[in-house]
Amino acid sequence: MDAKLISEMNRGYVQLIVLECLCEPIHGYGLIKKLKDIGYDSIEANTLYPLLCRFEKNGWASGEWTINDGQPQKKYTITAEGISVRKQLNEIWKKQCNIMMKVKGRMYDE
Repeated sequence: MDAKLISEMNRGYVQLIVLECLCEPIHGYGLIKKLKDIGYDSIEANTLYPLLCRFEKNGWASGEWTINDGQPQKKYTITAEGISVRKQLNEIWKKQCNIMMKVKGRMYDE
């Protein structure tokens, strides 16, 4: 399959997936590991960190620096505004799933 097509599809989902993972404070490396552990292995640091920075800029996530084993690391968590955005993105995702299931002849159950 065309790598560009796969990249475009993943780009559409990654924001929602990352917002879903920010319910507890987590640092970038831990987030990449979590995503890979659940089967979302198509995200790299050069994609994730700019996304997290954009989330902070938009007010969807907040970052707090901590020291872990003498090393600074920034832990991210979702904000109230991020929760609102996540809810809206979930509604869009559910609508798209329903459309796809109708096309395939099935309905998506919530």
